[in-house]
Amino acid sequence: MMTWIFMDMFLSKEKKATFLGGLNGLICGLVGITPAAGYVNGLGAIVIGLVCSSVVWVAWYTLPKYVWPFQQGR
Repeated sequence: MMTWIFMDMFLSKEKKATFLGGLNGLICGLVGITPAAGYVNGLGAIVIGLVCSSVVWVAWYTLPKYVWPFQQGR
């Protein structure tokens, strides 16, 4: 969640974190760690959450620019 919020605050055009963005980051981290929960320690869980949330954040902001099914109204 914090990864998504920090990326929103420092890397997005609006430079503002949102509640729904934080919620998306939280869900991404939980979905990412669920399959590996029995195999990693706390540090591994943090790394998986960081990576999953970062990948989804980048996809969220770049896919609508370059992939036609994700473009709205064009």
